[in-house]
Amino acid sequence: MQKIKAATSYEKFKRNKTRVVIFEWDYYIVKECATAFERLGCEVRKITVNKKDSLRSSSGGPSKITAGRQAGGMSHFLKELLLALCEFQPDFIFTVNHEGFDCEGKITGLLTELKIPYAIWYVDSPRYILEGYDKENISPYANVFVWDPLYISELQESGFKKVKYLPLGTDPEVFKPIENVPDKYITDMSFVGDSMIEAVDKWKKKVVNIKEWEKLSFETLKLLFDESGILAGKVLKKISDSLRIELPIDEGKLTELESYIALKATFNKRQEVLENVLSCGLRIYGDTGWHKLFKNVTLSSSVNYYTQLPLVYNGSGINLNITSFQMPEGCNQRVFDVPAAGGFLITDERKTLTDLFIPKEEVITFKDKEELKELVDFYLQHSTERKRIAKKARQRVLQEHTYVHRASSIIESMKNWNKE
Repeated sequence: MQKIKAATSYEKFKRNKTRVVIFEWDYYIVKECATAFERLGCEVRKITVNKKDSLRSSSGGPSKITAGRQAGGMSHFLKELLLALCEFQPDFIFTVNHEGFDCEGKITGLLTELKIPYAIWYVDSPRYILEGYDKENISPYANVFVWDPLYISELQESGFKKVKYLPLGTDPEVFKPIENVPDKYITDMSFVGDSMIEAVDKWKKKVVNIKEWEKLSFETLKLLFDESGILAGKVLKKISDSLRIELPIDEGKLTELESYIALKATFNKRQEVLENVLSCGLRIYGDTGWHKLFKNVTLSSSVNYYTQLPLVYNGSGINLNITSFQMPEGCNQRVFDVPAAGGFLITDERKTLTDLFIPKEEVITFKDKEELKELVDFYLQHSTERKRIAKKARQRVLQEHTYVHRASSIIESMKNWNKE
């Protein structure tokens, strides 16, 4: 260990080029971030987190199997990490959604002992991701970025000291205006997403044994729709107190109930909003479950994010966005990808949206299904206005909201935190 400490006791951010080690896994945003760091001139080294060698379980959740319980006493992943730290000598490590870290904190302990800073960008609920992780995963060398600012206080309360809001972005090399879009992608309006029927049913089965789960879920869902900008877990606690129903003591069960409610709320909102504009030329790209929800839906199969989705955004007169309840204040990927592609977007209101775009000039939002219907009717008849707004939105994205901008923010924050 002394040799490893000697090899890693170098000063950070002293070279001309920033060096970044990236924990690479099969998630779309990881690839974009790696490319963005490289476009900024960084030297990048990737360490693949394989599922069979992962420090997480096959179900996607954290695993109690630690890094050292592999053949030869050390996993391939840990060997690669130590080699990168000693030879490549990165300024920091970057990962998305805490991937590559074991729940017992072995990797965190190693990086802390070696004084290696690392950046974690949560682009899904950190509460669900960190379920099962021990307190040993808290470290002064952890630098956390989160895609929705509402999670900042929760992360700080859990022990993370350096937490910062960082919205999603887009890759304009993937999402850009396309000429001669094939006819099959031409439509008045589109929505891209699964029906969520199977997902809701799957999570429902996990919570049916929780005491009075139906009543808790029903009342929480009602309040969630009335009070925007609040986490499902906090609404659930409020409802349980008012109904005097004890919540599960087991944190895992409580997280499952919160997850089910957030998922069910998103499902209900999608169904309610889309049903109101079905007659306006709406085409849905998704799974066949939509046929169970709507009898007369125009349905196309799911599309590939990289090769087909840019065509959808270019070919749709209106691209409709409905945000998950997992993001009470933040903006999802579509808010950036659609304008980058030159498409016109109508999205539900988000608290952070006004900090990212100029309302009514660069983005059009709706409060409820009635307002959406009015907006759809208007903009389907005013293509010139759609193009004007889409053009301004694209300019804003190219100026401020690409993954290069986000990677630059991460580097700057890491440099500043390193000085403390």
